[in-house]
Amino acid sequence: LTYNGSAQKPTPVFADSVEIGQLPEGALVYEVTAKEGSTLTDENAVNAGAYTVTVSIAPDFAEQYELAGDNLSTDFTIEKLEVVLKWEAVGDLVYNGKEHTATATVNNKQGDDVKVIVGLVNGNNNVNVGEFFYEATGLSGADAGNYSLPAEKRHSFTVTPAQVELTWNFEENAA
Repeated sequence: LTYNGSAQKPTPVFADSVEIGQLPEGALVYEVTAKEGSTLTDENAVNAGAYTVTVSIAPDFAEQYELAGDNLSTDFTIEKLEVVLKWEAVGDLVYNGKEHTATATVNNKQGDDVKVIVGLVNGNNNVNVGEFFYEATGLSGADAGNYSLPAEKRHSFTVTPAQVELTWNFEENAA
């Protein structure tokens, strides 16, 4: 399972017995517990982390159904969602003698509070004409723990020469 902003859990598959689709609505009760370092949201596994789910028969169905076997619980993990970075230069990338900067945003966030921390890669020149690189160095925000940076965290930008357009003055004594 991968983080998607919603409650998640594995569902049981019944072998050689009643199919899960044949059980009446509400016959199964799921109890999710968070393992150390993980938290529940309204008794559900929503955030990236490690959990255990235990299934039982609801009291109203205990006379009609019985769970057999020892496999009534399982551990599961909700993995962090790898972000898709959307890079943008701040302003145009034409030489102006000043530093050029860039930003990155999370293109696949699930309505969460998550922002990208970026920085100029050491040794790069983001003033003069040529290529420079920015790199995503981390994530911030209340929901940043549900996301991970991709393996490719750098993005290149190119500063282009400023165009100089000449006009001619044909007046006498023009300097």
